[in-house]
Amino acid sequence: MRLTLYTEYSIQTLIYLGRNQGRRVAIQEIADMYQISSNHLSKIVCRLARNGMVSSRRGRTGGLELAHPTNKITLGDIVRFTEADMDELVTCEPDNGKACVLSDACRLRGILAQSLNAFMSVLDGVTLHDVIMESGQRHIHR
Repeated sequence: MRLTLYTEYSIQTLIYLGRNQGRRVAIQEIADMYQISSNHLSKIVCRLARNGMVSSRRGRTGGLELAHPTNKITLGDIVRFTEADMDELVTCEPDNGKACVLSDACRLRGILAQSLNAFMSVLDGVTLHDVIMESGQRHIHR
């Protein structure tokens, strides 16, 4: 399964905010940490805020913070939010608008739907807290 950079940056942003709970974080701080364009990250953060994953405040005392505890945000939630076209993993209509000649006998669409469900099931079982704790433990052992 391949996820977009948009999803990767969203997850990285949420991890950073989860590791810095108790203080507001500037977009530029996250952009500098992950070497991401702050303009691009601003668009991502705006969408995360509109969706209720991130709380943002403007001004001198402003910044970003998670809107929910890390144990209430799953990777499945994030991926579903950022990967809008996941249900279109396999389309049975080519660009010319005609149905695939094999669609009646082909099981590929069902198999891929089943694998997508399994993939999302795994992501639904992993919280942001789990990811932060796992990456923190790996960092300590180095």
